[in-house]
Amino acid sequence: MLEVLTADRASGGVVVVSGFGRAADWYRNVHAAGHATIETGRRRFQAVPRDLGADEAAAVLASYERWHRLIAPIVRRVLSSGRVALRRQ
Repeated sequence: MLEVLTADRASGGVVVVSGFGRAADWYRNVHAAGHATIETGRRRFQAVPRDLGADEAAAVLASYERWHRLIAPIVRRVLSSGRVALRRQ
């Protein structure tokens, strides 16, 4: 399971959180390959993985929780702490 925490159209950055953290196959595959193809709607682009530091991840998650108050407790409970940011190449 993936949840998009934030997307920045200006920079092309997308931050997602993994339901199984660093043990998730998709996470290991993206890091092993060094890139990923992101599809959203009809848009498709290449991205490179970057793990967030603890402070940056906490800030992104706090912002997500402010904007998604109803679902945030569920996301926090279900998803683990494995986070990766994907940026356009």
